[in-house]
Parts: sequence; C-alpha cells; structure tokens
Amino acid sequence: MVINTDPVGKDAHAPVNWLASDLKAAQARGLKHSFVFGHKPAYTYYFGATTNGFLPATPSGLDNDVASRDLFWNVIEQYGATYFCGHEHIFNMMQPTAATGGKAWQVLVGSGGSPFDASPTDVTFTPATDRTYAWATVKILRSGKVKITAYGFDDQFGPTRVLQTVTLH
Repeated sequence: MVINTDPVGKDAHAPVNWLASDLKAAQARGLKHSFVFGHKPAYTYYFGATTNGFLPATPSGLDNDVASRDLFWNVIEQYGATYFCGHEHIFNMMQPTAATGGKAWQVLVGSGGSPFDASPTDVTFTPATDRTYAWATVKILRSGKVKITAYGFDDQFGPTRVLQTVTLH
C-alpha cells in the first residue's frame, strides 16, 4: 500500500482507518506479507546529538503527534506489515517497538541522493551507516520468508556493501 503522510491540513498523519480496512481485506484474500510505503517515518531516527539543528532533536515524522502515530503503528503491527519511508536523508532500519514486544520494521531509506542529514561529526552507530547512499531490496522466498537487504556506499563513492539484512517469517 502507498499512503500519503502529508494530507492537506494534516501534515505528518497517516490514513489509519483506510489502511486498516485495506490490510484487513487483503488479509482476508490470503495476503501473507504487507508492505506500506509513505514519505514520513513513523518514528524519527535520532542519529546524533542534534537533528536538523535543534537541541534537543525534535520529531520530523508521524511522531509529531504521538497518539496519531501510535494508532498508525498499531495497524502496522496488527497486520505484520513492514513500513518503508524516507523524509530524513539518512539510512536506518529499526523495530521501534521491539522493547515492548513489537515485531514490525521501519525501513528508512531517505539517502538515495540528497545531501545527508547527518554531518561527519554526528554520533553514529557501529558500523556507521548514517552517511551512506542506500537502497533496499525485498525478496519473498518460496518458503514464505521475506528477506530485506539494504545496500549502500559512502559519500566518497566507495564500494557497495551490505548495510543490514533482516529475515521476516
């Protein structure tokens, strides 16, 4: 499904009711894996001490309205979807609610060619992938598993490398 995360008059909000209805109907037809694509992340990725020049870093995604974001993410979790997004000019793959038992992934691949949001002095995780031009592939295997692999190369146009791989059941 492709969603508009910036409807007129409701920036940084997702069509939760429509998405839940569409995912429910698709699941009833036998859909095994769901992929949702939107512009803004549900969970802002805080990659350094500052983000977009603000201290402390402020949300730039659907988490501008936490209650609305939570409604959206609950739908993603309920239907076992994977959410692909951009907006932040950076790469990150995370399970935002894993600490509370959540299994859904947010795949942030906003570093396809724009200048990076992270500067060379920002704090990054190891191995550092914040400043890589990135893209992701999705393979649905005969076994029913889904393999998402993110690839990228650094700002010096070094060799392409695997940034992260996850397998969904």
